[in-house]
Amino acid sequence: TRLINIADRNPVAVHVDDDQEQVANKIRKYDIAAVPVLDDDGRLVGRITHDDVLDVATEEAAEDIYYMAGTEAAELEEDSVFRAAFIRLRWLMACFIGTAISGTVMAVFETNFPEELFGVLVLFVPMMGAMAGNSGIQISTVIIRGFATNDIASRRLGMAFGREGSIALVMAPVCGIAAALIASLGVPFLQSRGYIEGSINLARLATSVGLGMITAILVSSLMAISLPHVFRRVGVDPAIASGPIVTTTNDIVSVTMYFVVGMLILG
Repeated sequence: TRLINIADRNPVAVHVDDDQEQVANKIRKYDIAAVPVLDDDGRLVGRITHDDVLDVATEEAAEDIYYMAGTEAAELEEDSVFRAAFIRLRWLMACFIGTAISGTVMAVFETNFPEELFGVLVLFVPMMGAMAGNSGIQISTVIIRGFATNDIASRRLGMAFGREGSIALVMAPVCGIAAALIASLGVPFLQSRGYIEGSINLARLATSVGLGMITAILVSSLMAISLPHVFRRVGVDPAIASGPIVTTTNDIVSVTMYFVVGMLILG
């Protein structure tokens, strides 16, 4: 049999300049043991086997985990403790700036509330930041994992909004009701123990806390869906978006939205 009669005219192949993550995704997609590597003229210059892809997948996953934790894989290669500390401090400094901005936001809103009421609202600020931040990290982690596995639903912004946005619309009201319940039970308990003084409209306070929680989670979810796609579009590793950047940004946004809702409801 002549080779021309049995040859595959359109084989699955990769280019010498393709990114290693793209190569791994192609081998995973077509479930092949090896893939040929071609140059600009279509000539065979080598091959990549499935065991190479396993090494790449491990390396890429480790890199994403380090970025999400606010550091880099390069620190493991550093013998100097000071150099490793510098790598981590670059991310922590960004968190410091974000925290300072959150404090400034609270100071700006303080003048819009009576002293006793503002003190009560501040009690729920950590809860707002934690819930909004965690929900944002959950979404961005799912999307970034979808980037790594070439999942279409994660890679396309519209599909990501459809799925993750729907999940956020279910989660936000549940968390809002829970927050309102905590406020309606916790504040009277603190008042009975003398930790909170003055009369407070409990129904309006609970409504403010609940709606503030819903708004914070929805806004943080919107950011968590958008940021990885924006980073990917401009050529920056999207894993960075799910680490300190999302957490710090969500803290600022959640606190702002919480006090805005409080102003609208409580006056």
